Amino acid sequence: MIRNSVTFIGNAGDNAALRQAGEKDVASVSVALSNGRDKEPTWIRAEAWGQLAERLATVKKGERIGGQGRLSVETYTDKEGKERTSVKIVLNDLIYLSPKQGEAEIEAPAGADEPF
Repeated sequence: MIRNSVTFIGNAGDNAALRQAGEKDVASVSVALSNGRDKEPTWIRAEAWGQLAERLATVKKGERIGGQGRLSVETYTDKEGKERTSVKIVLNDLIYLSPKQGEAEIEAPAGADEPF
């Protein structure tokens, strides 16, 4: 079985925004994904619905997050009549990799190898 699944780690490019879509909450944030040292990042939009949207809405600019979800590609026509493509990850799971305000940062044990 082929499955549409994406896993990422990146930094929030802005504060997450929360809005209503019908009766459900939806939140989104732009995320910079590293392409290595001295290379421009790839920017993607992360979107979450329902209870996960409430968690995503607390993400602030610069915080590191990780997530898993499905890739969604949509085409639309902008205000100037040009056809555009929007790529986003619709989240199934979200993890905070930067400590939230008031939390202590988790330190690796001495001598532990860096994961990246």
